[in-house]
Amino acid sequence: MIFLQHTKFLPAIFLALLVEFGCGGGYQPPSDGQQQPAHFAYVLNNNPIGSSASSTIRVSDDSIVRTESAGIGSVSEVISGDNAGELFIANSGDDSVTEYSLVTTPNPVKINLPMGARPVALASTTSSRVFTVNSGTTAGCPNAGGSVSVIDTAALAVVRTTCVGSSAYGRPSAIAQLPNGGKLYVIDSRVSISVLDPSGSTVLSTISPGLDVSPWYPTSVTSSLDGNYVFVLDTTRLGGRPHYAGVWIITTSNDMVASLVGGGGYPDFSVLDTHLNRLYVTDKSSNTVSVFDASNVNVANDPPMPTLATVNVGSGPVGVTALPDGTKFYVANGGSNDVTVVDALSFEVLTTVTVGQGPAFIQSEPTSSKVYVADRGSSDLAIIGTSDDTISAMINSPPQDPTCTSGCPLQLPVMIITH
Repeated sequence: MIFLQHTKFLPAIFLALLVEFGCGGGYQPPSDGQQQPAHFAYVLNNNPIGSSASSTIRVSDDSIVRTESAGIGSVSEVISGDNAGELFIANSGDDSVTEYSLVTTPNPVKINLPMGARPVALASTTSSRVFTVNSGTTAGCPNAGGSVSVIDTAALAVVRTTCVGSSAYGRPSAIAQLPNGGKLYVIDSRVSISVLDPSGSTVLSTISPGLDVSPWYPTSVTSSLDGNYVFVLDTTRLGGRPHYAGVWIITTSNDMVASLVGGGGYPDFSVLDTHLNRLYVTDKSSNTVSVFDASNVNVANDPPMPTLATVNVGSGPVGVTALPDGTKFYVANGGSNDVTVVDALSFEVLTTVTVGQGPAFIQSEPTSSKVYVADRGSSDLAIIGTSDDTISAMINSPPQDPTCTSGCPLQLPVMIITH
């Protein structure tokens, strides 16, 4: 599984699009008598006063295996490299990406981006390249809205930077790559999406819905499982009211906006469940999650993508994660400080789990036994055991000052990857 996420500058950085993170193919339940691989959760924290930290937590016993230093203003992470063996962290505060190995002794490497880049999101569906979308103005892109930098995962260096968007219309905020190292789709401003070739060196086209439905306000983007479509959330407002808000479907064969699903409301986060092939979309204005059948997209139909259910959840839903075994999905609610647990077949709400303050990110892990919730407001990680849907552990974030030993202000957890 691979996350592709929409990000913005803190504090609203992760209230956006994602495709579910993790690694591996379909769900594989434990087999008796066989040694199972170890699984880990990589929790990215943002430090308001200095270098951020990434904590590695062992799934089997909820223990912190190690904590590694990252750069300043860490905002996003992605796993890439040979055999998915490297973690890359985007640091908006010092225009860098931190890399360290997941399979050998960690030795963090700082990869410098162009000065002023201010990276906000990462994407990679190939082992050889990681792409950063940058929201700042650089010497090489003085009039653009931002840029995309390409990192060679073997050389651990930036090999090219491509300008995208126009500064007159806002800054880039999100990036997605089609499966198997395909084309890149970058929300380059408030009004358009840049399509780059798989190498990240050329802007192939710029997408907008057209004059008949403008303006639009794309906020997050993700690829379908087969790469035939890209789903874009639109939160356009005219006079304070929804205007064409919903999920736009782009056909990747010609990079044209084909149709709109679920007009109205205020969709602000989506994630692709790669096991059941569903798209989950949260809506804060109605406190709901819409579940779309992403395996049955036909832009000639009305609707072009069937809605399987609309589920009432807690206040201010900010994220969704589905268990790889296909039994349940979990919704983090930032307003009510809890997680709604939903049966993935009947769409019945099973229970609500109280977590810490201000949950901002949620993620499951490959064995479907744990769900992790990043609580920004209380600077902790809530771990939910899925067998009984109760809290199995609460883990504090690292201190902002690494020399502090008591009563320490803590860093803010912002993202989680499991592997």
